[in-house]
Amino acid sequence: MVKAIKGKKMILNTMTTKATFTIGVAIFLSSFSSAVLGQTDLYMLAGTGVGNILDSPRGGYVSFELRKPIIRHKDVIFTGNVVLEGEKDEKYIGLGVSAEKRLSSRIKIAISTGIGRFSNINLDLGSKTEFRSGVDLFYRISRKVMLLMSFYHYSNGGISDYNPGAESVALRVVIPLDGNS
Repeated sequence: MVKAIKGKKMILNTMTTKATFTIGVAIFLSSFSSAVLGQTDLYMLAGTGVGNILDSPRGGYVSFELRKPIIRHKDVIFTGNVVLEGEKDEKYIGLGVSAEKRLSSRIKIAISTGIGRFSNINLDLGSKTEFRSGVDLFYRISRKVMLLMSFYHYSNGGISDYNPGAESVALRVVIPLDGNS
């Protein structure tokens, strides 16, 4: 997996990284089989955001994410996430996990992190492999629909010598795909 070592920085073999990522996506998506979907909550987050908010160029993007609860521990729900974000040139696809906690009947908060692939066409983040970490604030507007405001930081975690990072904010609608939320 490691092609070369430069000081303390690792340069990953791109083909191996792509294969590992593809296998991970396939395993995660296979968990969304019809039998599993009938037994557990699954919800989609869809909306828009603005990327690179602290620098320029800023850019608008669309965001789609599937979240599925995988572990419930007391009043915290851990979810597995599949993320697709982007616009005409820049795209991010990734896998992640979130920890969600309900604060009231209408409000819940989540922290999330994950790893994915970023296109690096107009915005150079130093690597195509990027980590995405952030905070989500959910607000229930009806039994089946919630609004979601998110703040995310994207970073290659130092796997490249160049690591400027980028921040984004997004406003999305949360829609349960099984009728619950």
